[in-house]
Amino acid sequence: MSTTTNPFEGDEHTPEESIPKMASDDQPEWSDDKPETPLLPVEEEEGKKGHKFFGFCCDSRRAVIIVNMLSLVLFICGLIAAVVPGSVTVDTQNIVAMIFNILFTVAIIIGAMKFNESAIIMGLLWEIFIIFFWIIGAASTINRLDWGKEPAGAKGGTIAFVVISIIWQFVNIYAEVMLVWEIKYGIITPETYKQQEQSCCCV
Repeated sequence: MSTTTNPFEGDEHTPEESIPKMASDDQPEWSDDKPETPLLPVEEEEGKKGHKFFGFCCDSRRAVIIVNMLSLVLFICGLIAAVVPGSVTVDTQNIVAMIFNILFTVAIIIGAMKFNESAIIMGLLWEIFIIFFWIIGAASTINRLDWGKEPAGAKGGTIAFVVISIIWQFVNIYAEVMLVWEIKYGIITPETYKQQEQSCCCV
């Protein structure tokens, strides 16, 4: 009797093993990374991080330069009025204080232009000192003078002048403190200023 042989008998390979496998290098690799194209920028431009003067005006560097420029004009006018005979009566101590005001104001302006934190801090310390100097000097003058011999309203005008001067000095200090803080933490630097520049009318 003839014996029917199974053609697959004795073949130890399974059907799966009989299928040739692709080399690992030939297998397709799928990546979830998006292609870099002009329509898909890799990085978005960062926004402005700097402080805006009083929340709506200009950046702190511009503010420091502007308010100190105005202060410089006022100090120079005051010094001229003090040294011109017959204008106002100012003692030597106040004239010296005016000269130092001019020097430190110039130092602050240069410091702001050059992004020099130390120059601004030096002028800032002087401004804090001059506020106490003004308050003590004004209090002494107001208590010493016989206002009955002065024109009507002279006392009120003097007090108003002192208060306005002190408020203006605090405006300067506010701008300078913000600029020092931003320079210290790298928010405003020569490299980043173009990005952080702000103005209510020009930028």
